[in-house]
This record gives sequence, structure tokens and C-alpha cells, in this order.
Amino acid sequence: MAPSQAPSPVPQRVKRVLSGLLLALFAAWLVCSAVRSDGEKSAVQPRAAAERTYDKFRAGNVSLLEYDQNDLTIRLSIEEIIHRKRQTPFFEYQNVKELRLRSAVFDIYLSDASSSAEKYGIPFHLLERCIHLVPGAEKASPIGSYFEENTDGEPDILSRIQFDRLAVKIHYSAGTVLELAAEKAFLGGDFKNLVLEGNVKILTPKGQAVRTQQAVISRKYDGILFPSGHFLQGTFEKQKSFYRLSADGRLAPLPLPPDVRYADPLAAKEQELYDRIFKKLPPHQRIMFGITGPE
Repeated sequence: MAPSQAPSPVPQRVKRVLSGLLLALFAAWLVCSAVRSDGEKSAVQPRAAAERTYDKFRAGNVSLLEYDQNDLTIRLSIEEIIHRKRQTPFFEYQNVKELRLRSAVFDIYLSDASSSAEKYGIPFHLLERCIHLVPGAEKASPIGSYFEENTDGEPDILSRIQFDRLAVKIHYSAGTVLELAAEKAFLGGDFKNLVLEGNVKILTPKGQAVRTQQAVISRKYDGILFPSGHFLQGTFEKQKSFYRLSADGRLAPLPLPPDVRYADPLAAKEQELYDRIFKKLPPHQRIMFGITGPE
């Protein structure tokens, strides 16, 4: 039997070839990773761009002032305004429009001449003027006209105004301020209620602090509705509540909250449509749409 022999050394040329091959594979992996990363970014960018599409106009860094004789009455600062066709999670309307405002700050200044007989209160007429000063908002129409009119004629109804971050500051002649702030807000329906949603903060002229997830500023009932509880000065009030701003600048509760209708009628009809459609889906398709409730 022949004696075993030690393995012959690998030639230097083979080593160089193997090293080059490994480097080439590593470079290819880096290129593929970069391409995949760029593809993921490009997949996100069109979605972001789609969110910023507009119908009639889009404006950025809008600043508006209104004076009453020589006194500053209204100051508006809006980071972006988009006028677009009204959108839903599944489709968009062709003849119903909406305005979307990002980072809007409304400052209202009350002089002695513009104040009402009471020392404090919510000046709804000036709040409405703030909305009408926004470009495109002067054509806001109650959504009821959409159901009543013949929509084949393209009435081009502005059905709602949505806010991404809204702050309203009402400066009283005494030097005090009523502050309202929310992550989201909307005006719709009959445009008589301003609905604040998401991390809502309210600070009264007398320093009362309110925090909640939803509040409705009602012009019809001259006050603020908290539909599902709120924190007032750190104490949680669970029940539905309604307050008016009293003459001394404090929140005065009403024993029985009024029936404030603040839901968007068109959104309610959309939800009815979705419920009918999704109810007929088989269970696995319902899960695909995130519907896990009872059929």
C-alpha cells in the first residue's frame, strides 16, 4: 500500500481567482442591497406624492392679516393648503371637493369694540371669518346640497375642510387667551361645528386645562361638547359633557348636554356602503381588510 501523501499547496493563481470571485460576489450583494433600498424608497415616495395631489391649487406658507379699522383682528398662518377632490380609503369623488390644511394657526384679537356684552365668550362670527379668509373656503357649501341637487351638472361642492395640526388662539382685550389645539380637526356637514380630534388641549382664560381625544366647538349651542369624557384640571370626567365659557372666563357645565349633530353626513353614508359590502365578504377577506368584528 502506497504511503499517504500530504495535500499539495494551492497555487497562488487559484487563490487570487477565488479572492477576486469573493470580492465580486460581495460587490454584487452591495449593489443588490442598494437597488432594493432605492426601490423601497421609491415605493414610498409615490405614495407620499399621491397624498399631496391637488385639484385646483396647492399653496404653501400662507400668511393672512385682517384689520378692523386700525386694529388687528385676525392673523392666519398655514404651512400648506391643498384643494383636491374629496378622497376616501377606496375612491375619490369627481364633483365633491375638500380643503386640507397643514399646521394652521388662527389668532383672533378682540378689542373692546369687537367684544360682546360679556367679557368672555367664543366669537363664532370671527372664527367663521377665519375660515372664509382661507383661499378656496369661501365656496364651502352644506353637504345637504349634494344630496338635493342634480350632481350631473358638476356643482363642484366644497364639502369639508380638514386640518393636520390646528391651533386657535382667541386674545381678549383683558390680555388673557383661550387656546384650542388638536392633531386633527374638520369642518363639514353644515359647517356649524368645528370637530377637534387627537390629543386635544384647551386652556381657558382663567387657566383651566382640559385634555381629551375629541371635542366639538358648537356655534348653534354656543359652547364645547366632550362626547366621550375628558380630563379637567387632571380629574377625569367620564360622562358626556357640555360647557359654555362664562362671563368670568371659566368653563360652566350644562346639566343636560344638548344634542349636537357633528357627524359628516357624507362620511356616514360612505360607512353604510362599506358595511354592506364588507358584510358579504367571506371571513378570510374580511381579515385582509382588518375587519375582525362580528358579521
